[in-house]
Order: sequence, then C-alpha cells, then structure tokens
Amino acid sequence: MGAQLIYTAVACLLLSCEEKKENEEKKENKEKKENKMIERPVAVDDKALFEKLTTQLEKADAEIAVQNWEEANRQLKQALAELGNRYVCADTIDDSGMKLIEAKMQEKAGKLGYAAGVQRRILAERLEMFKRKTQTTP
Repeated sequence: MGAQLIYTAVACLLLSCEEKKENEEKKENKEKKENKMIERPVAVDDKALFEKLTTQLEKADAEIAVQNWEEANRQLKQALAELGNRYVCADTIDDSGMKLIEAKMQEKAGKLGYAAGVQRRILAERLEMFKRKTQTTP
C-alpha cells in the first residue's frame, strides 16, 4: 500500500510538471504570435499602400464635403480594414479601437456624419503612424 501511495504521488508530480511545461509552451507560442503581429518586417509595397490609402482618405474627404455620409463611411471603413494593424509598432500606444466602436454605435444610431468624422480622424492618425513606421514619404 505504501508503494502504491508513493507511485501515485510520483505520477501526480510528473503530471503536474508536464502540465506546467505545456502551459509554458502555450504562453511562449502566444508571445511569439503577438510579437509577429507587432514586429512584422516592412514590406516593399508599403509606400504603394500608403499612397492608395491616402487617396482613399481624400475621396472620403470629398464625400464628407458634400455630406454623402454613407459613401464616406464606406470609404473610410474599407481603408481602415485594408490598413489593419500594419501601423502598429512595439512602442505604439493606440486607443483608437474604442473610438471606432463609438463610431459604429453612432452610425447605427443614424449619426452618419459624426461616425464619418470619427473614422476620418482615426484613419488619418493611423496613416501618420504607418508613415513613421515605414518611413514612407508622400
């Protein structure tokens, strides 16, 4: 009976060590994945993307000028989606995600002009961060 108790204790200890090792590996993999998202290598076509999105921002500005809010919001959402998180650097502090949530809520509430204004500012800020990150000059 004593040997069985020792065997059970050793088995539990080994299982605990294996679980701890698996958890550490999962944590390391998660950290590696997060770092890949933040520290992605700068692509050759970043300048082309910057120019394309800047043009799209200008088109949205033209729609805002004539109060075509639906088209302005469509252009801005498309540009923000295409930019994605490419603007993020390791030292970036970005709270614009919350502002985007607010813009979506306002858009659903029918305040399309307000939503377009918020999204426009966010896109402009993110493009500026992207420009600094990639050293893209217009």
